[in-house]
Amino acid sequence: MFEAQRLWTNKRVPFSLAFRYQYCLSEHKEDLPGFVVGSVGKWFLHSGSDLPRAAVFDENDFEIGVVIGIAVGPSRLLSSPKVTLPFSSREKDFWTKFEAFVVETAGRFAFVVTVTGETRLYCDPAGMIGVVFNKEDRYVASSGLLATQRDVAPDPLVDVEMVREQVGRLPLLHTVDLNVQRLNPNYYLDLNNMTPSRFWPGDEDFTKLEAPIETVYDDIIARCRFNIGEIAKAHKVAMPITGGQDSRILLGCAQPHVDEIDMFYTHITNYAGRIDDAVAQSLCQSAGVPHETHDRREFHIKKWRREEWKDLFQITSGGAMALPNEYKTGVIEGVEDGAVVLRGHHTDILRAVYVFRPKPAWKEVSWQLRRLLIVPREMFSEDIVKTYGPEFEAWQATLPDNAMEKAADFMFLELFYAASVGMSFPAMWRNFYMSPFSSRRLIGLSLQFNEKKRRKGVVVRDIVERAWPALSEIPYDYEAGLSDLKLLNDADDESEPSTDAQAAGESLQEWRARLKNIGDEEGFYEELGQDHTALHVRRGDILIVTFENLDHIRDFSESKMPWGYDFVEKRGWSMLGMMAHGFTWYRDESVYAFFDRLRDEGFFKEFKKVIFYGASMGGYAAAAFSAAAPGSQVVLISPQATLSREDASWESRYHRAWSRDFSGPYGYAPDMVSEAKGVHLFYDPTAQLDAMHAALFRGENVTKFRCRYFGHRIASLWVRMGVLKPIVEGAISGTLTTEEFYHLMRSRRETRRYQKEMLARLQQKGRPWLTKSYCAAVMARQPGPIFRKALRQAEADLAKRK
Repeated sequence: MFEAQRLWTNKRVPFSLAFRYQYCLSEHKEDLPGFVVGSVGKWFLHSGSDLPRAAVFDENDFEIGVVIGIAVGPSRLLSSPKVTLPFSSREKDFWTKFEAFVVETAGRFAFVVTVTGETRLYCDPAGMIGVVFNKEDRYVASSGLLATQRDVAPDPLVDVEMVREQVGRLPLLHTVDLNVQRLNPNYYLDLNNMTPSRFWPGDEDFTKLEAPIETVYDDIIARCRFNIGEIAKAHKVAMPITGGQDSRILLGCAQPHVDEIDMFYTHITNYAGRIDDAVAQSLCQSAGVPHETHDRREFHIKKWRREEWKDLFQITSGGAMALPNEYKTGVIEGVEDGAVVLRGHHTDILRAVYVFRPKPAWKEVSWQLRRLLIVPREMFSEDIVKTYGPEFEAWQATLPDNAMEKAADFMFLELFYAASVGMSFPAMWRNFYMSPFSSRRLIGLSLQFNEKKRRKGVVVRDIVERAWPALSEIPYDYEAGLSDLKLLNDADDESEPSTDAQAAGESLQEWRARLKNIGDEEGFYEELGQDHTALHVRRGDILIVTFENLDHIRDFSESKMPWGYDFVEKRGWSMLGMMAHGFTWYRDESVYAFFDRLRDEGFFKEFKKVIFYGASMGGYAAAAFSAAAPGSQVVLISPQATLSREDASWESRYHRAWSRDFSGPYGYAPDMVSEAKGVHLFYDPTAQLDAMHAALFRGENVTKFRCRYFGHRIASLWVRMGVLKPIVEGAISGTLTTEEFYHLMRSRRETRRYQKEMLARLQQKGRPWLTKSYCAAVMARQPGPIFRKALRQAEADLAKRK
């Protein structure tokens, strides 16, 4: 029994389902539930029930092996029942010709071929299919716990807990088991002696283009386009779209085949996902294809189920990998089970993502090891270099001279990818993830471009422009007016930031030092105790005072600056950005003293107009501390009046703040706005708890704007509707009227989140006829899995009533 089987005690998720895309090679038949068994030479191949598989023949119709996974050869998809190679297995240079064929093949795949008594395994250029081998026990598999039938022998060079907590990566080609090694994807594995040998790169010249640049562009587009077309013809395909560059290249290359792709979608698992979604909707609209948004707030996964998936993923990935965000948040259920998901991996080579320093640095072991993120940046030390340096140097010594010309790229391809997608793709059991750009031929063409051009984005922009010019007109995430998108300010958003983004960013100390420099030069910067920070930037005679969560600025804000910094700066206004390190609701003596001091020193009187702004927790704080500046304007989105258990015992959210004292200074927010010139309060009257808080704000200076069926996070829906800017600007200037506001609200009907809210209401009321009509109307404009399911259920309910 394999270690994966022994550890698999879960009853709700069958072993055969969780390992549906995995495989194992052994010299004996094994009892693996649900796996299909076949022979290749002296070896038995056990492949998961949904892992594609085809027999491989030579041109003389001799069966010589098998290909598993999805592979697109130079002329067609290599699919079942048989694949015929254009050369004979009896030729002396068979392996040379076969390797040239593998170089031209794209996808997520592995070949196992036996010729003249020699059996070899070749895989895709990132090892996305997953290839680990146990030389001592003679097993080869897609994941580590399928390659051993003994208890795991811990590898002393692997910090398992750090990898599981997503703050480090497996080093080089290690696994959690000392006896199980990951195959370098550009090596083949000789199964006779379990020895890996490099076969790529060959004699390619990566220092210059093999043809005029336009010809190379067109070659890349044509090859990628062919791969996507072949895959889409044979499989149900889903394509994720983001605001970045990689998925846009795939969308551009997919142009002739978009009607054959079943789903274009965006997962929203954190703040960055909301930016991705806004850009993706524009891209899909330009491309004339439907787009689905899978928002974590609308896919409610139970805590017990998340923990269960986390435990299962430890086993399917081989013992040390954090659960991906799409599983952690449940949004993966928005993608049809069993669909092939086309990811943009390898297109990032066109951006030289690992090449930030001149070539002399590419031989510096310390710099390259740091880039591999074996440990977080702040933990990197000379001890790490001493521990892993000799092994890294041994790997680098295997690179031929032409590969050393692109040493940093090959480090990314062979070491980083193998420890990331090589582990995660086989383990994600709901869908078959792959990159249609994953071929050594396409990678080789990409490496021919100058690093400087790649880093500047010239190559990506040129390819997108040639592939599908209309997509070039849509700004990328880093240039799409994101200062306006930052107004989302979801203060109680508990989504988790990307570990890679954290590791690549500056430390907390560096970040605070940068804010202090800005404050010293343009206003002031103060740390208010351990939990709060204030940054003032002086510009014009209008002051915007904002409140938000400091962690969200660092994790989700592109510029790492407080809310509206760019928005305010562009208009020549001044700002006071208040930041809380955690969900404190700003209930802190140091904050009270800070606003007391500003009031007593006449700070607010220096400005012609003062506006306090905040949402949720920030909304509470904006209302409360506006009392320090009588006569100010106040803009509140879904604010709380108080979290005092005595005054708001009905408030069941925000447990973490219940112990704080809301009875002291600046405590009860409705009383604190009594001297404000005007209060604009936006809330959803159908969100019971928010409506109860809003009802407590009763003064004549309070104007309430009802955002029915918007839920708690109103500003994020405004972004999707394209009305955020005029609403916020009108509220700040005091010119927003109720008539103008409700006119802007009309566009909510075409917004997916609002449509889902309406669907939920109809289902709660038990109105299948209205549900059916509503779903049909929505599906006619933009299909989506939730509406498909609801439509079928409504039809079934109506059929029962006949």
